[in-house]
Amino acid sequence: MHPPEERLSEYLDGALTEAEAAALEAHLGACGPCRELLSDLRRVLARAQALEDRAPREDLWPGVAAGGSTAPRCAWWNRSWR
Repeated sequence: MHPPEERLSEYLDGALTEAEAAALEAHLGACGPCRELLSDLRRVLARAQALEDRAPREDLWPGVAAGGSTAPRCAWWNRSWR
């Protein structure tokens, strides 16, 4: 049985107990797919950390306060996620 992806993220964040981390590391030692997923997560994390932190181009609060986004959604999004 594979651990949920959230556990791999928690592992990368150092949020697991020593026992949890040891159990996950034992699983990773025997599971290629989970090692590959962990490697992918490490790459995503590294790329995200390399992004420039910048303020949004406009004040987003009115859209949040109105309960939805003021930006139009694309047709694919509307069709795929409803």
